[in-house]
Amino acid sequence: MAGHGVPIVRFAQLVCDEHIDEAVRTNMWPFSTLEARAIEDECRPCAARIWQNIPRERSITRLHADLSDSAVGMIAAVHEAGHALVGLAGAMDLEWIRIDPPRSGGTCRWAPGRWEATGYLAMLWAGGLAAQRWLAEQGLTDVADALDATAGAVHDHTEIRESVTEHSLPALTGRDQAVELLDTNWAKVSTVAAYLARHHFVTADMTHALISSATG
Repeated sequence: MAGHGVPIVRFAQLVCDEHIDEAVRTNMWPFSTLEARAIEDECRPCAARIWQNIPRERSITRLHADLSDSAVGMIAAVHEAGHALVGLAGAMDLEWIRIDPPRSGGTCRWAPGRWEATGYLAMLWAGGLAAQRWLAEQGLTDVADALDATAGAVHDHTEIRESVTEHSLPALTGRDQAVELLDTNWAKVSTVAAYLARHHFVTADMTHALISSATG
């Protein structure tokens, strides 16, 4: 894969503190160069951050297209494993996890229920954050913003936006919780993701078994 020298950045680096809440609550994801130019016209601090981290001539979608199928499949697997680990930590009832390689994303299916809002939001944040961490570990610096590296992240962002609006919560509710759970349970996420990348489907019982078997 050819290197373009584009650093992996976190979403919060792309907008200033004054606009982070607005960015989460509006359909601003995923960033493209066209959307970035619109933001540049409105806010100089945002513009400085965007142009520091995203090349003008290449959208995030295009950078993602440069990844190999195996890398994209693993991003999807890690993304769904992140959802699963954090959701289970919040007492959500997992049914199964599936990915649809090579480039069709995946699904983490939960049994119907009512969940505590912060835990649910943490689960939503965890997919993109897990993919972000895996990309950083692999040195895949061609992806401008790993949070938007999979189509599934766009769906997550939509649900985050709707949930924080419905419950009148701060825009980044649950994000720190997701980061902490991923940090302390990364070996478990990696174990589930490796199995999912090979087999493309994992039951709830197998997910629990894989989590129990993980070390580190």
